[in-house]
Amino acid sequence: MRISQAIKLHNERQRIKNIESGRKENFGFVKKSDLAAKIWTNQNNPRSRMSDLISGKAKMFKAVWVDIICKLTGVDANFLFGQDSEHDDDFWFIK
Repeated sequence: MRISQAIKLHNERQRIKNIESGRKENFGFVKKSDLAAKIWTNQNNPRSRMSDLISGKAKMFKAVWVDIICKLTGVDANFLFGQDSEHDDDFWFIK
C-alpha cells in the first residue's frame, strides 16, 4: 500500500492550505504514528505494526484500516493500492 505517499500528499496539501489561511505550516499534518495509534488502539507496538504495513511485511490488512487511512489522509482507496496512477494528485482526494 502507498501509505507513505498518501501521508506526504496530504501533508503537502495541508501545508499549502495553512499558508493560504495564515496558520502555522505544519498545522493539521498527519504522522505515521497518528495512523498507527488510530488503527491499533489496544495493541502493543503500533509503530512496529505500521512499519510492517508500510514496508509490505504485514501478513494481512483489514478493510477498516484502509478506511482509517483514507479518512485521515483524505485519499481514495484506489490511490493506496496504486490503481490508475495516470491522474494528477487532486484526483485522488476524497471530495
